Amino acid sequence: DGEASNHARTSEADSFSLGGPPGELPFVDDDFDKGILKPDIVFFGESLPKDFFDCITGDIKACDLILVLGTSLKVAPVSKIIEMVDPEVPQILINREVVAHPHRFDAELLGNCDNIVAALANRLGWSLGGDGSEMTISPDQFDTA
Repeated sequence: DGEASNHARTSEADSFSLGGPPGELPFVDDDFDKGILKPDIVFFGESLPKDFFDCITGDIKACDLILVLGTSLKVAPVSKIIEMVDPEVPQILINREVVAHPHRFDAELLGNCDNIVAALANRLGWSLGGDGSEMTISPDQFDTA
């Protein structure tokens, strides 16, 4: 029984393809062959890039709108930005739940961020399809409570 199970797994692995001919490895650019591939994000516990600290004061003064999307706003220093901008600067929360209580946003659009952003873009006549296709979301697919 274990032998049959191993054979099934081997057959599945042999038929797995990344877009090229079966059994052939995909093309990897030489620039990516330098070790661990890490996305351009900051993981929890890592320090923000120096540019963040170099630019935040000027960015806060120049800011004319704050959009907060898909976050718990529990990790400083980013969580403090909403308190640092001029109170006249509109702040919009697009999130699954209200965050930063007792902070008050000018608008709270609650639901799935992708659906809300797509619906807003739709209402503005913008296309979000990266491949040139239209992404259409009806207003009833998100809750704006």
